[in-house]
Amino acid sequence: MSPVYVDLRVIVSYPLVLEQVSRMMYSQVKDLQFDIMCGVPYTALPIATCMSLGFGLPMVMRRKEVKDYGTKRAIEGAYSAGQSCLIVEDLVTSGASVLETLDPLQKEQLKVTDVVVLIDREQGGAAHLEKNGLRLHAAFKLSAMLDVLQKHSLVDDTVASNVRAFIAENQTQLPAAAAAALGEVARDPARRAPSCCCCASSSSLSCKTTSSFMPSSCCCCCCSLLAAGVASCFCSAASAIC
Repeated sequence: MSPVYVDLRVIVSYPLVLEQVSRMMYSQVKDLQFDIMCGVPYTALPIATCMSLGFGLPMVMRRKEVKDYGTKRAIEGAYSAGQSCLIVEDLVTSGASVLETLDPLQKEQLKVTDVVVLIDREQGGAAHLEKNGLRLHAAFKLSAMLDVLQKHSLVDDTVASNVRAFIAENQTQLPAAAAAALGEVARDPARRAPSCCCCASSSSLSCKTTSSFMPSSCCCCCCSLLAAGVASCFCSAASAIC
């Protein structure tokens, strides 16, 4: 069981934090060239929306469940085949959620080469994305967050050491479902964007949504970092540390 869990869903209840999150993430990609953005459902959707409103960036939305009426589309919004799309994610562990969003975007002949994320857990996600032609741009790395929290005595040395050991010993592999989906895309040129360099050679491991990554308690809060180092903690999980 992971000793650290970061719940970013709660930031929608703190508009100033959400706005600052969007600015930090945009700063990682402001020099990139892209036509539209797409947030990974669901936590990254308000972040992508905030980036869209704050910086005038067109956005599309991926449906997790495609409806059998109306447009019946997996990707909603105004876009054209051949446009470049930036994927927006809140947190990356294995990269599976990003790859699940990549597939429907490529089916629409959109070019995807970059992903921006608030937190990289440093458990292999960046490497999995790179194997599939995606560059990961992270506002924070979990190890750097631990350094700050430890420096300000928000986590003790034992907790910090346990988290670092867990990260080092639990490098993820690409989940089987994502690997299979990517293999299908790789075998079908019609489903790839022109610049796709998809690779289905990755092996498989549990993603952040499986029980192996569920926490017993929260021992880290990125929102305190966002609010200039060590402001109030907005973690929803109750713990003595938070």
